Amino acid sequence: IKRVEILSEVQRELNVEAQDVAALSRTQTVGEVIEAMIKEISAGGAPAAAAPAACAPVGAAPVASRPAPVAAPAVSTPAVSPERATEVVLQVLAAKTGYEPEMIESDMALETELGVD
Repeated sequence: IKRVEILSEVQRELNVEAQDVAALSRTQTVGEVIEAMIKEISAGGAPAAAAPAACAPVGAAPVASRPAPVAAPAVSTPAVSPERATEVVLQVLAAKTGYEPEMIESDMALETELGVD
């Protein structure tokens, strides 16, 4: 099983495009993969806020008071919580390795304990 396959699947599931691919490829343990994905989610959540803001100036003052709700979804763009990122990493690792998610621990080595190279 290739690390790239797992990381690609996790990114797809979380709808995150990794900005620091090198950091992801250096991960050695399950916990490091989880931490790296959480960092990617944190770094990737901000750009979505720009799109709703572009719609706000189009309307008059009454409409300007409504962009606040439009901006709210941008705040929830990092709707992928650290818990969800952890869950997805464990699910993908389980699917790719054959281990049950409950058996996978954060300190497990990807290569030596899970067979991920």
